[in-house]
Amino acid sequence: MGRLITACGLVLGWWFIIVSTGHADSDAPVASASHTEVALDEVEVAGVKSRGFIEEKTSQPRTESTVTKEGIQKLGGPAQTSIYQTLRMLPSVTVETADPYGLNTRTPFNLRVRGQPGKGTAMTIEGVPVWAQESPGPRPDMLDLENIAGITLYRGAIPPDKGLGAMNIAGNIDLRVLRPSDQFGIDVRQGFGAFDFRRSYARIDSGTLSTGTKLYASYSYTTADKWRGEGGAPSDRQHVSFGASQEFSRYLKADLFFDFNEATQNAFRPLTFAQIQNLNMARDLDYNHRILNNAGQDINFYNFNRERISNYHAFSLITITPADNHRVTIKPYYFREWAPRLAGVNFLGAPAIRERTNRFDRYGSVVEYDTSILNTGLKLGYWYEQFSLPIAEKYSRLQNGQLQFNQWLLTKKEGNGVINSPFVKITKDISALHVEAGVRYFNMYEPPVTGFSNAGIPNVSFEDAQGLNPAKDPASSYKGQTYEAWLPHAGLSYAVNKQVTTYLTYGKNYAQPHGFPEFQQVFANSRAAFNAAGLTVQTLVDRVKLATSHNVDLGMRYTTEKLYIAPVLFYTYYENLLVGVFDPLLNTNVRTSAADARAYGGEIEMGATPIENLSIYGSVLYGKSEMASDTTAASGAVVATKGHDTPDFPKFMLKGGLSYKLYGLEISPIVRYISARYGNVDNTEKIAPYTVVDLFLTYSNPKLFRALPGVKDGFVSLAFLNLFDKKYVGVINAFEDRLGGGAAYFPGAPFTVAGSVGLKF
Repeated sequence: MGRLITACGLVLGWWFIIVSTGHADSDAPVASASHTEVALDEVEVAGVKSRGFIEEKTSQPRTESTVTKEGIQKLGGPAQTSIYQTLRMLPSVTVETADPYGLNTRTPFNLRVRGQPGKGTAMTIEGVPVWAQESPGPRPDMLDLENIAGITLYRGAIPPDKGLGAMNIAGNIDLRVLRPSDQFGIDVRQGFGAFDFRRSYARIDSGTLSTGTKLYASYSYTTADKWRGEGGAPSDRQHVSFGASQEFSRYLKADLFFDFNEATQNAFRPLTFAQIQNLNMARDLDYNHRILNNAGQDINFYNFNRERISNYHAFSLITITPADNHRVTIKPYYFREWAPRLAGVNFLGAPAIRERTNRFDRYGSVVEYDTSILNTGLKLGYWYEQFSLPIAEKYSRLQNGQLQFNQWLLTKKEGNGVINSPFVKITKDISALHVEAGVRYFNMYEPPVTGFSNAGIPNVSFEDAQGLNPAKDPASSYKGQTYEAWLPHAGLSYAVNKQVTTYLTYGKNYAQPHGFPEFQQVFANSRAAFNAAGLTVQTLVDRVKLATSHNVDLGMRYTTEKLYIAPVLFYTYYENLLVGVFDPLLNTNVRTSAADARAYGGEIEMGATPIENLSIYGSVLYGKSEMASDTTAASGAVVATKGHDTPDFPKFMLKGGLSYKLYGLEISPIVRYISARYGNVDNTEKIAPYTVVDLFLTYSNPKLFRALPGVKDGFVSLAFLNLFDKKYVGVINAFEDRLGGGAAYFPGAPFTVAGSVGLKF
């Protein structure tokens, strides 16, 4: 039934667009743009003010920040491919990338929100979940930022109609699409910069056609070499996007969006804690650029540590408004990804090259009904999804620099995973008091996985290997699992006067327990130790639970014509966090749900326009994230963790930026200070604090650009990243699963200069 609903929804969305080109109802009353843009749950954002990088918030009874289109253009950097980079100035958020452009995602992105890793952040676009599996996590590079109108980060308690995804324990990133324009236009941009960076982008908007249809289509190509090592090994990315909007009448509207993304990337080599003690020496250390005919060294050959990702995402928004007080929104979607990856590893005690291929399909729909009863807003919704994630791993040994097939690590999921999640939310205004409350039920079924005896399976394709019906291995198999939770939410905001609003919010968030593909890898690599301890993969799966968090925020917003300031105190308690501990009995790291943690502190966000043409933005965090319990390893051993700081969470962050416009030139310096943090939960690997300064210059003069034939506007920009060439540790691959094993570290990118030219026709 779920597959049928989703398929029908997508077909209906396509049908609306296609049929409308010749059959729009010209006699039906067509709603004005203002009528269709005002939705029952969007009234609160109408007429908001921009404070440069952020939008000013008003009565929202929760902690959220919205990066404006202007902020996206600057913070997204010259490449305009990394969603995470646009959040780097927000309070309680750390974002680092291994390359200066945020283009390379083969190396782990460093996103943390209030101490929780970015995999715990739900990513949605127009409320549609972009990703609904913990591993390998959200795709921060699957969209072109030029096509995004705004990005909102919800921190702390997440409303029941937000944060749809496998995890929202670290918040929700929601993207707003830049809709097709009412006017015909062409937007072209060309970027260039250090390390052979190039980016070409073009978008065409049809304007409103005679049928009322509006379309856009865009294409981009982006490439850059690695700055570490001997150069070369570029990251290449191409992207295609399409959008269509059709108003049939004041009662019916349909939008359709499609994105295709393909990227080829080579990984940056991780460094150890010992190596980063001398960054002058280690900063340029990377994967080898030649074969050395030594297996232990050749697993670090750059061409054995790369990936190619292809994915596409299609979704439709069908809005039915039978009356002013009733609205139904149907959001069907489909996502597919194919991602072969190569990595040098140690397998069964010897160097090997692992080839892992993810073949991911997911489809579903979000259905919402909005109305008002007795001056109380009511939203009823349901999220349904099915997903399939078959993963195959093939291992090869190295002989004289050549790959020689060794064996498969073959598993098979028996059926699809299923998510069912209904929710309800009510809103009420009582004089100066604004109330928001609701609850969501989350139910996720993970299908059983069959492991196989891999000995003797030949070097054939994944499909052919499974078609050989290899012998099943009960010890590496596990049964289907169901995870569920009730997620209540309540928030109050009170307008003390025209300038001051206070709010208090509570909510329960969740995190899907995954990591199951890792269980088969760990089991295969340490099978003798598992057998001696009487453990199987099923034992590991049985010890995994749905992680949850209880979040409380107490905040205030002070707003005048020239100043917006929003301080907030927060407290979060996490239960059943999925962490990796070094099990002394198994002599390896194994993930298990056996730890609690807490985070607390205060943050301030502010924006100001003290004089004409000057906008200022700043944020501050002072807080702590720590383990609240010791951790029980897979074998039952207890590891001391209580009171230790969680990895990669600075206690203090100070960020600031301004934008000053002078005779068409916009000058925007940005400064980020990140205090010391630990790379491991043992708190034995401490990373020094750092300050990074970026400078953005943009020149725009419509009169000057209009002198060019057919040109309406344009700009020329320069970006100076890491202006003072600060040597520091950026990405820390710590994510709690490095306990006892040491983290992986990546130097921050050096001083980089890039420029862009854009023209609008």
